[in-house]
Amino acid sequence: MMTKALILCAAIFASQSTHFIHSFSLLTTPPAATTTRRTESSNAAHRNKPYVQSAASGRTQLYGFIEADSVDEELDPKAGGIGLAMDNAIIISGSVDSKGVAVARGIQHYSKVLPLAESSMQDIKVLCKGDGVEFYKDPGETTIKSITLAPISAVENALMDALQVGLESNQKMCVNFAGGDDLMLHEVLDGVQQMVEGLKVASGGNVQFRSLCEPSFPMEKCGVAATIAGKTSSDGHIYYNEGKWYTVSEDDLVNGYDE
Repeated sequence: MMTKALILCAAIFASQSTHFIHSFSLLTTPPAATTTRRTESSNAAHRNKPYVQSAASGRTQLYGFIEADSVDEELDPKAGGIGLAMDNAIIISGSVDSKGVAVARGIQHYSKVLPLAESSMQDIKVLCKGDGVEFYKDPGETTIKSITLAPISAVENALMDALQVGLESNQKMCVNFAGGDDLMLHEVLDGVQQMVEGLKVASGGNVQFRSLCEPSFPMEKCGVAATIAGKTSSDGHIYYNEGKWYTVSEDDLVNGYDE
């Protein structure tokens, strides 16, 4: 009895398998009655049809397909705002409020930076200057890691040799950072606050800051200078990076925004 049941189950499975294969072939192979040799124009027409209904079999036969374009399109890496950022010096400016918090308020794009000779800085009082390097220490098998940010490192080095002076009511102190394209604004804001605290300067509108990203400056490095500018000192655009001074000219201003 068990043998007859097994034979019956095998026969049903074989018949179901044959039915499945036959049904699959009908879905994938056009019936002989409707099979024609297509021309290029008919193929083009079928490309726009996701399916074709066959009257002979009553089943939907799929003919649609996706054809990839073989055209090589060259992308311009400097298209749009990316090129503007890659080819121009970007300056973000702001001030320190009454609570000692640095707030960004404007952005300017300059086509280039200009070297500034120390002989032309006679009316500028340099309170301090310094360079910083980003450093990451691998924790190894421990969970303690050490990360030194370039703007913070620059401020720490600058404060080692800083002049302690008080600001008069008509004077403004400028804390300017200068680095490569990887200079991060939030790191600069922290550096400004650390500089103001280190110099023990009362804020309240007398402290301004600028962050200069210049593509030609080295990455993972930053320079900072705290200065009290005079009347002929390029409106506070005094930047220090790797032992050299720089400034910008309004003639090279591409565009900008300021509150």
